[in-house]
Amino acid sequence: MTDQHEARAGHAEHRAAAPAGRSRGPVASFLRETAIILVSAVVLSWVVKTFLVQAFFIPSASMHDTLLEGDRVLVNKLAPGPFDLHRGDIVVFADPGGWLTDQDVPDTNALQDVLIVIGLMPQQSEDHLIKRVIGLPGDRVASAGDGSPVTVNGVAVDESAYLAPAPAPARSPST
Repeated sequence: MTDQHEARAGHAEHRAAAPAGRSRGPVASFLRETAIILVSAVVLSWVVKTFLVQAFFIPSASMHDTLLEGDRVLVNKLAPGPFDLHRGDIVVFADPGGWLTDQDVPDTNALQDVLIVIGLMPQQSEDHLIKRVIGLPGDRVASAGDGSPVTVNGVAVDESAYLAPAPAPARSPST
């Protein structure tokens, strides 16, 4: 017998000696690999949502014309921190004063709640606000009210980029 024949014979004997319960069919292998991929995807999604980026629905009309109700935004969780905040940035933060108590928040079922926790579905934003940064620490923000401009450190803020254009005045027909 040649070495090659002995190796094949030894391999065949080894296969025959393996316990019947240890051999896996193609279906079992497929299910095992699918479970590994799904668990890995869920864990990766949760890590991304927890430490890097989180999705939110826009809950109210307070950011018109920039954002509309029902829009979705991705929030960078590394700011402030490695990335600095600047005037004009949009931020999401927990509602400190219960301002959203009268908001109509759609109900979610158990599956949607799980998807929200792991980051595969945007959070309903019932306890978060989304606003534009006007002033930074150390700035003095003021407004005289009634259409007066908001000022930061005494300089009026140009809000034309954020506000909807005013409608043109109606003209009365000439008689």
